[in-house]
Amino acid sequence: WTAEVLEGIIPPSHRLSPLASIFKKARILYGEAASVDLNSRCLKVKTIENEALELLPYDQLLIATGSRDHTERVPGMSQNGWTLKSEGDVIALRDHIGEVLRQAEMTNDVASRERLMTFVIVGGGFTGVEVCAAIAEMLRKERRSYSCLRRQSPCIILTHSGPALLPHAQVEKVSNYPQEQLINYGVDLRFGTRVTKVDRTGAFLSSGEILPAATIVSTMGQTLIPLVGTEKLPRSDDGRLITDSNLRVYGAANLWAGGDVACVRRPGENSPCPANALWAIQHGKLIGDNIARGIGGKNLRRFTFPGLGHAASFGIGKGFGELFGMQLTGWLPWIMRIFFFLYFMPSRTKAFRVALDCLLLPLDGWRGSRLSDSKEERSRRSSIVSHEQSIMCSSKAYSVGF
Repeated sequence: WTAEVLEGIIPPSHRLSPLASIFKKARILYGEAASVDLNSRCLKVKTIENEALELLPYDQLLIATGSRDHTERVPGMSQNGWTLKSEGDVIALRDHIGEVLRQAEMTNDVASRERLMTFVIVGGGFTGVEVCAAIAEMLRKERRSYSCLRRQSPCIILTHSGPALLPHAQVEKVSNYPQEQLINYGVDLRFGTRVTKVDRTGAFLSSGEILPAATIVSTMGQTLIPLVGTEKLPRSDDGRLITDSNLRVYGAANLWAGGDVACVRRPGENSPCPANALWAIQHGKLIGDNIARGIGGKNLRRFTFPGLGHAASFGIGKGFGELFGMQLTGWLPWIMRIFFFLYFMPSRTKAFRVALDCLLLPLDGWRGSRLSDSKEERSRRSSIVSHEQSIMCSSKAYSVGF
């Protein structure tokens, strides 16, 4: 839901499901896993409430620490760029865009206004193209609220080191569709171009060009979040934990791994499963089932999920989808994408609210919420950020596959 939340179609609170309402019989400990001792089977956790480490003995351990944005690849990106990995990141970026528009509204300096109204997105994968479309739609519907958008067209630039968008999807049959949609939005596509440095003034490109910009968004990839104490476990070349077909870490009967941090062989192929939300969900479902089966003395099940395809949204009714090798564009894949999101949301109540948000869009002229919302609305979004540790996202910020 990253693009939909950023664009204002779905309220941030509707995307999230409180952990306590899902795991009613579980003890939920809010904190960070500092390290694990595999010999003594004990996990050290730094809780939010205090600085002391709490020791948690375990019988079975699932390692699903996931990944974070690989901002270290570009000097200055961590300090001056924006990421979309967490719910708080998406809300913060949305509020930032509102703030730069308010600054552009007040300044009389042409150069300053151009910089404030320039948005650079780094990376041409699923998240990059969806964010481009979401920002373009957002700025289009804010024209009535900000005169600066009527006097001067904003500049949205997407830089991508490869020769084409969506490099991890097979889009031969509709290869021009993603590019055409972004061009229709006025996005400036820079293929074969890398961002080499970012500072407070803007982005520096491999071509030698400098792009003055107040908003630079990183969607250029992920790096794993390691857990101290697991260094000797078997890993793939890219650092992921290697699992067997039951999703146990090789050589450790009581250790399991799933999601981005796990190298799980894709059924019927020699390649690992893609790092996206649906595959992580399927990993988790099988691991939970196998842990229960192991405790009950039953045979473990193999991971057999074959995958379904990919999906991307370029705005309302503008979707790209690949389902069982069949490629679709337009309304049908856009609706399919929404359906899959709703189906896999852990809370039926939240799924119903999101479905209602989508159904009510025509009544609001397909606009969604505005950047110029009241201070009360912005305060409510800030509250969501500050309490993010008590909520679970229904889907990841990065590429969506199904």
